[in-house]
Amino acid sequence: MHDDIFVILSDFVKHTPLPLIVLFFILVTAMALTVFKTWIDERKRAEEYKFEHPRMPHLCSFPLCGKTLEGVPKNERVYGNHSDLPYCSKMCVKRDWEENNHKV
Repeated sequence: MHDDIFVILSDFVKHTPLPLIVLFFILVTAMALTVFKTWIDERKRAEEYKFEHPRMPHLCSFPLCGKTLEGVPKNERVYGNHSDLPYCSKMCVKRDWEENNHKV
C-alpha cells in the first residue's frame, strides 16, 4: 500500500512543472502556519482571560451562608430538591427553601 502512494507521488512529481510544485508547497505551508498561529492566539487569549478573570470560589448556594465548597468532593456535596445547586449542608438546603420561598 505504501509503495502505491510513493508511485503515485513520483508520477505526480514527474509530470508536474517545478513552479507548480513549489507554489503548492508554499500554499500548504502558509495554511499550516495560519492554523498554528490561530491555535497560539487562542491559547494566549485563554491565558489572558484566566489572568484577568480569576476563578471564583464555589460557594454554598444559600445566600446567607457564604461558606466555600473548595476541598469538598462533588460526591459529598448536598444538593437541593430538583436542583443542581450545591449546598454545604442539609441545614442550608432547608433554610434556603424555607426563607426564600422556593416552589417545587
